[in-house]
Amino acid sequence: MNEENEKSVNEITNMGGDISPDEGNGDVDVADVADAADIHALEEQVAALTAENAKLRNQLFCEREGIPRELTEDIICAASARAVGGVSFEEAARDIFGRISKFGGSGQKISTGVRSRREGNGDDVLRRAFGLK
Repeated sequence: MNEENEKSVNEITNMGGDISPDEGNGDVDVADVADAADIHALEEQVAALTAENAKLRNQLFCEREGIPRELTEDIICAASARAVGGVSFEEAARDIFGRISKFGGSGQKISTGVRSRREGNGDDVLRRAFGLK
């Protein structure tokens, strides 16, 4: 029984034959160019889907953390930039949202423009949150 299994495995692995490139006249086949174009198109699709997946994961994280939708895009951008330095996206997003919330004050609506109905200049909230003057 063992010999039969070994024989069938050898047959299966040898079915493909030689997979080395054609050493013929050095010309590129039309099929090779088409395959390369298909591969490139598929690589672009994979990259786009990977980016979309990351964006959706980050949006889901923000939703679960209770980050307002108005801030989600800004938090994702800032946290993604900070995450490149070795900090996790989640940790960076929590920190950034915490800073904005801490300096936002009660009753203020924090949004992309950070407009405050009380102060008139909502940009102060972001400046204070990140230690800017």
